[in-house]
Amino acid sequence: MNSQAQHGPINSRSNQAGLTLLELTVVVVIFGLLYSIGSPSMLGLMDTANKSKIAQILTDAQSALINFSATNYRLPCPADPDLVPGHSGYGLEDCNRDAGMVPHVTLVMDQAVLDTAMKPVRYVVYRVANGTASADADLAVAQNRVDNLGEDGLVNIWDFCKAVENGSTTLGTGEASISTEPFTNSANGCQGADSFVNQAFVMASSGNRDSSRPADGNDFDGINTATSTCFASPDQPWDTSYDDLVVATSFATLLGVLCQ
Repeated sequence: MNSQAQHGPINSRSNQAGLTLLELTVVVVIFGLLYSIGSPSMLGLMDTANKSKIAQILTDAQSALINFSATNYRLPCPADPDLVPGHSGYGLEDCNRDAGMVPHVTLVMDQAVLDTAMKPVRYVVYRVANGTASADADLAVAQNRVDNLGEDGLVNIWDFCKAVENGSTTLGTGEASISTEPFTNSANGCQGADSFVNQAFVMASSGNRDSSRPADGNDFDGINTATSTCFASPDQPWDTSYDDLVVATSFATLLGVLCQ
């Protein structure tokens, strides 16, 4: 009799052990809600950290480019983006092109420091040559544009400053430019002279994901995917379809840093 009394409660608890199908469904729904709420927040935190890393990379590259111009009286040409590590020309400037990647070897920059993801940073320099040296604005060429300081025929920083002064912000051809307006997510390059303004040089780094919608297999997004010399605005906000970062250095900035 005692044995039957003991077995009764035990069997009752066994029947209540575990979750019913309804209870399990409720738990799954709750976890799904928590995940949907937490995922965007986590993605936002990851984007913020990644954006800070990319911004520092571009700041270092910008400083290296300006320092190069201060000692060589020109900006370096872009490197060929299609070359791979081990190729003799990888990371070296190629003055047959206006657009390419930051020439990290020419700048004596470690590629691993320039971009820890080993992805090339896009780079375009303003190159508008003119038959008259005094009006020339090819920032990747060092030449005598103005005789001064008793150094007739010699190239110095003032010749580079003259080239920078000759640069025009009005969009034409063979120039480095950024969008002044939010762009559509199609890779349609330069959308019109009224929507872009020229810069001395522009760099762009892709984020860690292919954010284009639909995905196109290219880490760069929107008009940054094009091989033209036009880029998105540096103020283009990050969202689910864009996680690139663009840094533009204006003519005025170079004049202020190098030509005072």
